[in-house]
Amino acid sequence: IFTKIKRIKKKKLLICLSLSFMINSAPQFIFSQNSSITNYYYYKNSKTYLDLQYDHIYVKLNQELSKDQFINSTQVFGQYLNYDKFISKEKNQILKLNLTFRNSDLTDLLNNLKSSEIFECVSPVFSAGQKENNNQLIAANNEIIVQYKSNMPDNEIAEIERSKNLTFVMTLSLTGGKTIVYKVNSNTFSFDAANEMFESGKVNYAEPNLYITNLGQYV
Repeated sequence: IFTKIKRIKKKKLLICLSLSFMINSAPQFIFSQNSSITNYYYYKNSKTYLDLQYDHIYVKLNQELSKDQFINSTQVFGQYLNYDKFISKEKNQILKLNLTFRNSDLTDLLNNLKSSEIFECVSPVFSAGQKENNNQLIAANNEIIVQYKSNMPDNEIAEIERSKNLTFVMTLSLTGGKTIVYKVNSNTFSFDAANEMFESGKVNYAEPNLYITNLGQYV
């Protein structure tokens, strides 16, 4: 029994040392307020909280890859990523992890994956916390949907885009005000970007563009 316990402890130590080595060699992922993972966004003027999933992550690839190509490109992270449900030729992927991480360790793993050139976006995965939606996973890609107040002048919108380092993706034809989909800065989590926009008081709403399993993307 004692031999087994020593082996387990040794295995955990090796995993921690390996992850620590990768963390120290990669740039930090920047959140707007602190290093914790934001688990809410504003919907209909109220905070909507989601349950963070510590055993899944979301990645958006820069280009479509086969499963073998993806495995070869992420070998350094192979001990953490479960490739069983990887979908070939699909940019958006929700991957199961081989370990269940704590909040800070999950953030560190996201940091290091973000440093890889094959990813356009890396983010945590959530669930709605409802029994009827237990199998539904929710992730935020690197886009937000913003509707400005109807009296917002174009020059002020342009200044907001510049100061927030937002990249225009498309305009949506919706009533209520100019509605734009933006790509956020690569160092910014879209929940934080959307929340900051809403809290500015200059928009009707600002929400992360959610990727939801079995539902599609724009929600």
